[in-house]
Amino acid sequence: MYKFDLDRFPCDVTAVLAEYQHQDEPFYMGGGRVILVENNILIAVDSDDGPKIIFFEEYTISDISEKPEEDSIIYTKSGKMIVFSVDDSCGCGSRLRGWNPYKTLKRLKG
Repeated sequence: MYKFDLDRFPCDVTAVLAEYQHQDEPFYMGGGRVILVENNILIAVDSDDGPKIIFFEEYTISDISEKPEEDSIIYTKSGKMIVFSVDDSCGCGSRLRGWNPYKTLKRLKG
């Protein structure tokens, strides 16, 4: 079984390439689920077909806020900067709330 270092939902997530951190067009997504496990960051969204992983990568540096509503920052091995925080919605109706990522993580790490 996996021990999650962090599992936050629902999250606002912003991602940019590290070398373009000062540009105006980062990727933004609301209502996602962010999971940190074994030095990997997994970002999932609720799609028409249920929970879908849109990002999975090893990270090298993290600055995780103890307060979920404050920004946490992850730098991935490939140079992306991911900033996330829990948003103020309840996430009601999202299948991400009850989604168990253990089975999916086994396939990804397998």
